[in-house]
Amino acid sequence: MILEQAGNPYYLKGRAFAGIGGPHIGLQQVWPMSRLVQAMTSEDDEEISDALHNVRDSSRLGLVHESIHVERITDYTRSWFAWANSVFAQTILDVAARKPHLLFGKGADPYKIE
Repeated sequence: MILEQAGNPYYLKGRAFAGIGGPHIGLQQVWPMSRLVQAMTSEDDEEISDALHNVRDSSRLGLVHESIHVERITDYTRSWFAWANSVFAQTILDVAARKPHLLFGKGADPYKIE
């Protein structure tokens, strides 16, 4: 499985963050985008909420970083990263359409842009 260390040597998990990284950003840095893609490809409410909260809580400047250290969310690369912020917007729209209750509360109608 791509979201397990046994199946992916670049899946990293620390006290502060978990996700997929790569050798060119350091072996303790992960991409928040990987958590957003995880949310978009999951049907599990808890997994989706956890991924969204993890990215939100690590985006203290209000924007998504390129990568985050798995032990210290204050240690990141790029204070903002347009690609990651675009994926964040895409993820919110995806969750709003598929699982609106996770964003808007129980009984919420799907939000879709036609």
